Amino acid sequence: MFSKLKILFTFQINTLDIAKFMFRYHNNLLPPFFLDLFMTNSQVHRYDTRTAGNYRVHSCRTNIKKFTILYQGPRVWNCLPASITNLSSFSTFKNKVLEFLLK
Repeated sequence: MFSKLKILFTFQINTLDIAKFMFRYHNNLLPPFFLDLFMTNSQVHRYDTRTAGNYRVHSCRTNIKKFTILYQGPRVWNCLPASITNLSSFSTFKNKVLEFLLK
């Protein structure tokens, strides 16, 4: 019923907001406070890998930390297809993520 009406579940709304935050981070549209929040895999090790451009997911000892932006941000961003993450327009990005989540 939700997909017919194109309405997102609560979990999907949260995922959309995290994706929008990560888009702003990826394109340097956030305040300077957030500049060093995430690292890519290529910043951790200097050799080429398939996932060199992906953001590194912070390790978690507790289940509570898995709900923070430090864990969820890279996880959500890395799950999006490259055709979406390479977009430069925020409104186009938002619409494509909505389509992706409703599938």
